[in-house]
Amino acid sequence: MSHPSYWTPVHGFSPDQDQKRAALNYLNEAWAEARHDGVDGDCLAQASLFAAFAELVSTYGEDAVAKFVEGLAGRIRSG
Repeated sequence: MSHPSYWTPVHGFSPDQDQKRAALNYLNEAWAEARHDGVDGDCLAQASLFAAFAELVSTYGEDAVAKFVEGLAGRIRSG
């Protein structure tokens, strides 16, 4: 797998943490490019949430994701 120049593995991170860090870097880059092209931040946020939940449902199933979402309000309010 090739990685963009801004992504390099970090010694001391678990493979899972390293994957999450890489994924966030990719998303941040895509987000910045879309904003540069004039896509509204609110539209990006909603599309990102839709894509994320669709992926979670395909991976874990509807019931597991529904249970996860039930706790989001409290976590959002708690920061």
